[in-house]
Amino acid sequence: MEQLDLARARDIGLADLLGVLRKNILALVCLPLAFALAALYYALSQTPVYRATAWLQVDPGPVKAVSEFDEVYNPGYGSTQYYVTQSLLLTSRKLTERLVERLDMTNRDEFAAIEPGPLRRLHSSLAMLPFIPPPPPREALSDAEHHEIVLDRVSKAISVELATASTMFMVHFKSEDPEFAANAANALADLYIEELLQARLDIYQKATSWLTEKLGNVAGDLKSAEAELQAFREDANLINVGGSRGLSEDELIDLSKRLRESQRETTRLQSLYTELQQAGQQPAALASISSLLNDPVITEATDNYLAALNQVRAMEERYGRRHPQMASAQASLQTAERSYLTQLNIKKQSIESELNIARRSEQQLARQVAQVRGKLQQLDRKQFELSRLEREVTSNQQLYDLFLSKFKETQTDSSNSAINARIADPAYAPRKSFEPNTRKIVILAFALGGVVALAIVLLREVLNTRLETPEDLEDLAPNVPLIGTIPVIRKKAALAAAGHFIANDPKSPFAESIRSIKTAIVLTSHGEKLKCIAITSTNPAEGKTTISAGLASSLAASERVLIVDTDMRRSKLSAQFKQRKGRQGLSAVLAGQADVDEVLVHDEVTGVDFIPAGAAPANPALLLDSKAFADLMRAMRERYRYIIIDTPPLGASSDALHLVPSCDAFILVARAEQTQKQGFKNSIKQLSVVNASVFGKILNGANFSRGAKYYGYYGYRY
Repeated sequence: MEQLDLARARDIGLADLLGVLRKNILALVCLPLAFALAALYYALSQTPVYRATAWLQVDPGPVKAVSEFDEVYNPGYGSTQYYVTQSLLLTSRKLTERLVERLDMTNRDEFAAIEPGPLRRLHSSLAMLPFIPPPPPREALSDAEHHEIVLDRVSKAISVELATASTMFMVHFKSEDPEFAANAANALADLYIEELLQARLDIYQKATSWLTEKLGNVAGDLKSAEAELQAFREDANLINVGGSRGLSEDELIDLSKRLRESQRETTRLQSLYTELQQAGQQPAALASISSLLNDPVITEATDNYLAALNQVRAMEERYGRRHPQMASAQASLQTAERSYLTQLNIKKQSIESELNIARRSEQQLARQVAQVRGKLQQLDRKQFELSRLEREVTSNQQLYDLFLSKFKETQTDSSNSAINARIADPAYAPRKSFEPNTRKIVILAFALGGVVALAIVLLREVLNTRLETPEDLEDLAPNVPLIGTIPVIRKKAALAAAGHFIANDPKSPFAESIRSIKTAIVLTSHGEKLKCIAITSTNPAEGKTTISAGLASSLAASERVLIVDTDMRRSKLSAQFKQRKGRQGLSAVLAGQADVDEVLVHDEVTGVDFIPAGAAPANPALLLDSKAFADLMRAMRERYRYIIIDTPPLGASSDALHLVPSCDAFILVARAEQTQKQGFKNSIKQLSVVNASVFGKILNGANFSRGAKYYGYYGYRY
């Protein structure tokens, strides 16, 4: 058994797409035309609307006699935001209300008429039917609601555009009356200019009022600041704070200098006193203090002490310690030492007294410095407070002068205010309607119809589950070869007797297609083994009987051929050879009621022998699965080169599956644009389950208009 690969994706190419478009060309043309005609009818049935345009020039800034008071009023002339703001002002509710009031639009039917909505109109139309009640009466609208409706309609009629790279606004107004449209556009431009003038006057009035109030407040603040400054000067007795501070600073510098000198002297005496304390009563240690050596009294006492000491040492070396003169020398040494120590103590006390005096002097100078510094800090505080008060007076004076000058400037501006907008070109009554744009509507409707038609065609093609092309058939069972493509035959009479049709018209596309299938069978690698061929399909009316008769007729041109009708439920093979129905056939042979030669029919036109189905038995599957049928097939193999079996469809019954043991191969027929892809898959699966050998598949009823690439040479049409 051949292995069947049932899953293989394919891409839709350009040729496929063109084929789909050619197939549905009528829908692709008629639907856009229908859309265009409907749009044309709609456009012609609408009331024409005219649009008038007034050209409004808005300069970057107004012409002024004096400079602009930016702090009071500056809308940002010339900027992008400014022009966007002006565009919004032109379409604002305030201007719309003024326009409605000026032109009395609340009494104009075009804007004030109350029309029923689409649902109410539909209800009114359906109310003509006896079983549908009329719509309830409409509730009366209040004046406010009616006014809102008018405002909404007028707002929709207004549109504003800023001309590219300019300061010109195009003010549009749409109306069914061209004269009224022009009047409304001009009135709206006039109202905008009036609104600008009124806005500027309001701003100047508010600015004048605000400046007057602020000027009074600033004048009061200035007087209060001046009074406070004068009171502070009197309370602090300030005449010249700068001179007093200079004297105090000189005094502080002198005292600081003297304090540093006193601190250095105190430090020196403290160091000397510390050294004397550490030396104690030791002459050697005291002699090492350099500050003492500079004192003449100490120097003299030191020299006497050293002379007595040297004398004692000299006499000791000469006479020894026990010599009588040593006592006198020792006494002299002690006297000199006492004198030396006495002088040192006197000097020490003198240094201590000087140290105490230096400390007291340092403390007194430090107090004086602190006092002078406190005086300076007090002067600084007074100077700071004085400076603050003077600054406050100065700032209040400057602020007062500023407000006074701006107040005068604002009064001048209010009397010389100029508007930076003017009507450059007033609106005139248009001659041509603006809406509806019939050409645009028709073109768009035609394009929309084309898109819708194309979408429907492509969606239908994508959702189509039927076989249409040989490529579809190859994709479903790629391992089963496509052995033939049968063109669609327009002549129904030819289909009713396909065997005779091939014999009578051997050059027809149908005959050529059948001969290509015959060639595939004759040249197959099965050779002599391929004798009994069953031809089946998924559903009835897919052409298996017609192809069976045509193939048998083509094979009979050179070989002995037998065709057997096994479709005992709905037999149609007899009609293919113009034989009457109801005669005995296969069912009688298998039931043992007749011999095969008794039911065998020979067709003189094609030379084909065939066995009709005969009367319909109660259970055809039981007869086809019987030993009698197998014996019949073996006997027929001895007598005929080819046996063609026309089987029942696989989707209607399982009768064809009982023929597998007796047949060499199956040929599965599918009809273009009729056979479902899933049904064909199921038929392949059914045959594979019972190990049937599928020789090939045939596409019947192919439409050659889908593209020559699928059908090759057989591009004929009837």
